Formats: sequence, C-alpha cells, structure tokens
Amino acid sequence: MCSTAVHTCAWAVARRRAVARRRLVKSRSLRTKKLWALSRMRCRCPRGGALAEERGNPSGELFGNVSLEDASRLFSVRFPPTTGCKLELRATSCGRGLVATAPIAQGETLVSVPWRESVHVIENGHDDDLRLALALLDVLEAGISVSNDARVNAWREYRVMLPISTGAAAFWSSENVSALQLPEAVKKTSELHEKFMRYVDEVSSSSEVSPGVRSRADVMWALSMVHSRSFSVRTPFGHARALVPFADLFNHKTEDPTAARETDVTLSMSGRVNDNGTRDNEPWIVDWGTKGEMDRDDVRDAGADSAMFHMRSIWNFDVNEEVFITYGHETSAELLSSYGFFPCPNHGEYIRVYDDVQELLDDDRWVKNKTPKAGAEKEAVIWSALAVEAPLAIRPGGLHASAHLLGCLRVMHASGGSAEDDGSGLHMIRDEDVPDVGHSVFVWTEGGLTCGAWARETVVMVNSDDVAVSRARARAVVDAAALGQAAARCTEMLEDLPTTLEEDEVLLRELESSGGVEATSERMYVCDAESTASSNSARQTRVDFAQFMTALKYRISAKKVLVNFINLCRAHGVEPSPLL
Repeated sequence: MCSTAVHTCAWAVARRRAVARRRLVKSRSLRTKKLWALSRMRCRCPRGGALAEERGNPSGELFGNVSLEDASRLFSVRFPPTTGCKLELRATSCGRGLVATAPIAQGETLVSVPWRESVHVIENGHDDDLRLALALLDVLEAGISVSNDARVNAWREYRVMLPISTGAAAFWSSENVSALQLPEAVKKTSELHEKFMRYVDEVSSSSEVSPGVRSRADVMWALSMVHSRSFSVRTPFGHARALVPFADLFNHKTEDPTAARETDVTLSMSGRVNDNGTRDNEPWIVDWGTKGEMDRDDVRDAGADSAMFHMRSIWNFDVNEEVFITYGHETSAELLSSYGFFPCPNHGEYIRVYDDVQELLDDDRWVKNKTPKAGAEKEAVIWSALAVEAPLAIRPGGLHASAHLLGCLRVMHASGGSAEDDGSGLHMIRDEDVPDVGHSVFVWTEGGLTCGAWARETVVMVNSDDVAVSRARARAVVDAAALGQAAARCTEMLEDLPTTLEEDEVLLRELESSGGVEATSERMYVCDAESTASSNSARQTRVDFAQFMTALKYRISAKKVLVNFINLCRAHGVEPSPLL
C-alpha cells in the first residue's frame, strides 16, 4: 500500500471515530445570566503579517507568487538603506520576516508608505471587511476607472508579495473547523466563516455586480487578505481600515499578560504628541500633513498627497534580530482562525474554563456549606472585581498564571460573613493589582504570598499551634478547594472532547510517519503526490489534508494546556475534586 493510501485511511478513520464519539458525549449546560466581552486591555492592533513568532506550527501561508530571494529584492528596492531603512526581508524562524540591519530604538520609524498608495475604507462597524476586499479587487483589476490612481502601480507591483492563501481556519471546510474540537475555537471560527460566506453570497447576488466579474474564490481570497493584513488607523474622518503595501510584512510577537502590560506602558510612552497635547498610543499612524479639501468618502484626492503611513518600532532591536509587532492579546485559536498560524509556545494562550462570571457563580457543585446569604455576598464580591471581564481561563506558565480564575474560585470557597475569624473568611479577601500576574486578583489580606498556595514560591506548612500558622492552614484549605474545582473542570472539559490527548498524539505520529505531509522551506504543506495528479481535486485533497493536520496540532496543544494544569495541581498535592 502506498503512503498516500495509508495516511488517507488513517485520516478517514479518525474523522469517523470523532463523529461517533461526539454522538455519545452529553453536553453540559450551566445557566448564564450575562455575557461579558473579553477586555483586550490594549489599543486596537492590526491584522497584519501572517507568520508565527516561533517554530512549532508553521504558518499556513502559501507563497506561490514570488520566491524569498525575489521578495527580498523587491523590499530592498522599495526601501534601500540610503533612505534610512534598517530592515531586510530574510528567512527567519517564522519563515519570512523583517530583520534589523542596524540597532533600532523603541519608537523609531521602521517604514513609511504614502497614504495615497493604501487601499482603505472609513470604518462603519458593519461591512468594513467586505468593502475593503472589494476595493482591493478594484485596484487589482485592469479596468479600474481612475487612471491617475497611485494605488494601481503600487499594488500591481506588490501583488506578487501577497500569499496565495493565508491558511486561516475561518476559510477552512466546516469539517476541518470541527476537527479543532475545543468548543470555543469551533464556535468562533465557524461564526467568522459564516460571516465571510454571507459576504460572498451578498456579492454574488447583488444586482450591482455583473455575473462573472468577481468569482467567489476571488472574493474569499480578498477577504482573507483583509482579515489578516489590514490595519485600523486614525484619519481626519475617523478610523480607516487600510491595506498598506510592505507594512503588513511584520510578524507577531506573543506576550503573556505581564509582558503585555509592559507593552501597554511602552506604547503609551512612545506615541507622538498631538496638537491638543494627547498622545497616540498606536505604533502605526497616518501623519496627515496638509489636510486640504477632501471628500469624506474619497480620501485619495490631491489633499491627501502629503499624508504618510508610518510604522514605528514597539521595542528595541539589535542587529540581526527579527523586528516584531503585536497583533494583540490573541489565543492560539484566534490566531489560527484569522491568520492561519499558532505559535508554539504561545505566551498569550489561554483555555477558557467558564464563559463569564455568572457561569462560574452558578457552578457551585464543589462548594461546601452553601447558604443564600453567603452566596449573595460572594456574588457581589466577584461581580465587583476590577478584572471582571478578563477570561476565566487556564493559562500556561505555572499556577500563578491562572490566578484570575483561581482568585474567583477562592471567593467561592471562602467562608461567608465576617463572623468567621479563622483567617479564611470572605472578609479576609481583597481585590488587588498583582504585577506578577498582569492584572488585579482576589488575594488574602494576610500572609506573605498574595497568590497563596499557587504562588511561584513553594508554601511549606509546619506542625505548630501558632495562631498565624493555623490561620494560614485555613487559607490553604480554601486555596486547595479552588485548585480542586479548577482541575475538575479541566478534567470535565477533556472528557467532553471526542478524542483524548493520547489518541491525537498517536494519530499525528501515524500521519507524519506515513509520509503524508511535508513542510517545505516556504512553509507550504504538500501531500505525497505519488498517486495524485495536478488536478483541482488533487489540490483540494492536499489543502484539506493540510487543514486537518493543523487542526490536529492545535487541539493537541490546547489539550496539553489543560493536562499540564491538572498535573501542576497534583504536584501541589491537589487532585480534581469529586462532586459533593
């Protein structure tokens, strides 16, 4: 049997097994009274670039239009060293990236592009993606009506630098989206996919567009470019969504909440001072120059000729370092859905355990001595948290990294009322900013370690009748209950998934060892083509298989986060708590 047949068979069996197991899994539902949006704690960042910061899962981008050597030449012609540019496009751990040729200081301008060369629309919060995608196709089409449009030559030259495909999961088949398995990842990716399909259907059925002028494939490609490579930037007419040639080549740097907090401070300090004395806290800006007379719906007339789009450095970089920007506080699922990659490790990764605070409050299956009064007190405390909108999630990087979730569970398991004076009462808890965590956390008002039993330091309890030790023991019992509930929820989440981590790892080894997939130096996944031709169906098989492999790697990485957390709890002497 050829290797292609081997991996195809294993792939099909895996899918059938997943479907069968999904039918047996009973869904769990908890009452949810309110849904709070995740606070990203940062200015809006672009969907630019599309490659991973570190190796692990390569980018899904397919660079079929231009080689790295030719792409590097195009960049150096556009931004020669004589212009002060300190960047070169090179092969990096991300595949392709911009590397510093000289030291770069934080706040220094990296590249500047005339605003008249950008493709952009003024944001209205409704169909920005679609309008910008259609504008891009207009510019790339030969029949564009504006003869003196500076965008035409710029984008016809830059077109070869754009990937054939971003590999973003939002553009996958629904079957491969389901293969992500993690409910939140599947739900958000599916919603994004459905949004783009509605856009494509809208264009196809529109009376304003003649049949055949734009194919569905062209519109989907343009949407993928917009969603992964556009910026939101301020203009005199409000924020614009913009595609800027060459400025979208910067790759993403992942950050945990602590590092992201430091970046927020850096951004606020690095922004230019406006005429009114305020600061821009965005590293990409449009320096408008002379405004002139302009139409709100057409920011491309003579008055905008002097405007320049500037990309400035967020951090300091040494010679031969790759120069990164940040796309925001993105989980691996979000990065994969929008950009087609997820880095390993992803320092910003988290797996949500509860959708929101109310779902956590409703899940009191592990809480002892429940009373209506205590429940009301705890609900008031948790809802008042400064980080109430932060995700209630498990994060990699030690137990303290999940301190927001654990702190809320600490409140859940604390004794109610101020009459309890053993050191573990609700009145002994306060909401405090913890720099080591990156945001505020519910901490004990006594004890040297703010995060208690899940601090970085090891807590050693001694046999003593000392009152302080006795109170510390009482707090440790509460913290152990919080850990036990979190571990139990992680166990439930793993049990609800169609396959186990072990099964996925075995399947991945089987598929890789069968020769079914290879990664080229250009980060392109290619199946063993021994029994396939270069037909459309064969190409689709290769693409479909590549998507499945990426989905498999993603769900392995997500399950490892949950399993590692459970193991950390066990290392602290806490097993997943049984239901009361």
